[in-house]
Amino acid sequence: MKTLFVAAAMSVVAFGQAAALPTGESLFDKYVEVTGGKAAYAKRTSEVTKGTIQMPAAGVSGTLEIYWAAPNVRVALMDVQGVGKVEEGTNGVEAWEVSAVMGPKLKDGKEKAQAIREALFNMPIYWRKLYSKAQTTGVETVEGIECYRVVATPTDGSKVETFWFDKTTGYNVKVSRTVLAMGSEIPAEIVMKDYQKSGFVIQPMTMIQRVGGQEVILKLTTVTANAPIPKTRFAPPPDIQQLMKKAA
Repeated sequence: MKTLFVAAAMSVVAFGQAAALPTGESLFDKYVEVTGGKAAYAKRTSEVTKGTIQMPAAGVSGTLEIYWAAPNVRVALMDVQGVGKVEEGTNGVEAWEVSAVMGPKLKDGKEKAQAIREALFNMPIYWRKLYSKAQTTGVETVEGIECYRVVATPTDGSKVETFWFDKTTGYNVKVSRTVLAMGSEIPAEIVMKDYQKSGFVIQPMTMIQRVGGQEVILKLTTVTANAPIPKTRFAPPPDIQQLMKKAA
């Protein structure tokens, strides 16, 4: 009988702890508010970002430029020592990648869908469009910060993604997800640090990406909101246009 009472008491405590957790929905909404609010995001129609890229294990570094505009067009240009130039982009209809090592590639299927989905501009305010459910599953220390862990279910049927939100600031500390590359699903995580106000909203200026055992550090030096970007910037490069013609 005593054991039964102990079990019952533990169940009540566990229920109380679970009930005390904020909902996943409220944590996503809080992130929007603490980074500037919907009104601040609504002022932004485009963004030009410049920074550096480092691969510590390989001992190489390079430069990074990202051109991004509403609703979902984005081009990222990287020039990495020993690797050469790499371009990844989408015009909202097609998605591509061109590198000195692998040559031109026109993305298709799930990989194309993922690229277009991740190019959604002002993504934080559209989280309900991207996720059908967000459930807070506990508290966990990540990167030395006590965080709420939220498991989100994408609306496009892809695998769940996990977010960790700082209990104190509400900032997003880390994201764990599955990325598609060369026809394979690869576990990946992104750690976000150095939040600063830049381009109407507060953004992480340092992002550490860990994919397939490799670590890539992105450090942003300038973020310019509503910079004039010519439409040609988002046009597929010539090699990709050739692939598009062949596919047609």
